[in-house]
Amino acid sequence: MPEVSAPEETFSPTNTPSGGTKPFGVSWSTIIISTVVAALLLGGALALYKVGKKPSEQTVPSTNQSSPSAKQASPSAQKGETEDWKLYPGVGFTFKYPSKWKHEVATHGNILFTDESKIIINLDINSFEGKTYSEYVSKVIKDLSYPDIEAPRREQTTVDGKQTTKVFYKTPYPDDGVKIAILIDKNGKEALYLEISEKDLPLVDKILSTFKFLD
Repeated sequence: MPEVSAPEETFSPTNTPSGGTKPFGVSWSTIIISTVVAALLLGGALALYKVGKKPSEQTVPSTNQSSPSAKQASPSAQKGETEDWKLYPGVGFTFKYPSKWKHEVATHGNILFTDESKIIINLDINSFEGKTYSEYVSKVIKDLSYPDIEAPRREQTTVDGKQTTKVFYKTPYPDDGVKIAILIDKNGKEALYLEISEKDLPLVDKILSTFKFLD
């Protein structure tokens, strides 16, 4: 009887015997996909970290900004500005004014304080005996009112403890601008009347801060 031989088993690179291990067990496609997934996960983690950190980041305000109070001159600074000023000895009162100014008595007895021939203050003393200070102020405001011109306005203050009224008004002459009449109750019977231009008010306010009443 002829001998029958068993067929030979052929192994290709892509086939493994039963129970065997596949050579190069991970394919290139698996490696590439894994790398992409890992990169996406890492990028997402970094993005979440940054987003989570932003709410805690705050802008620190600058400490170099000046507060409103820093722009205001202190009383000691104002006192220093007036230390070298001249002293004007009035009757019952004194005050200081810039050293370069000159003063002279005008025709009607009022005193003119000038800076290079420009009149800064026109000072007069008005009697209101028989009236109250309030009545005197009302009369001055009436006298400073002109037809078809904005009505005067008043502002109350004090000078060395004396009641004072600043009356802002306009004249029929546009070149005059806004004028101010400063009315200081000297003693209940007389008032100091200072006439100035509004643009000179900051300097005149410093002069008013030096006023001293002697009676």
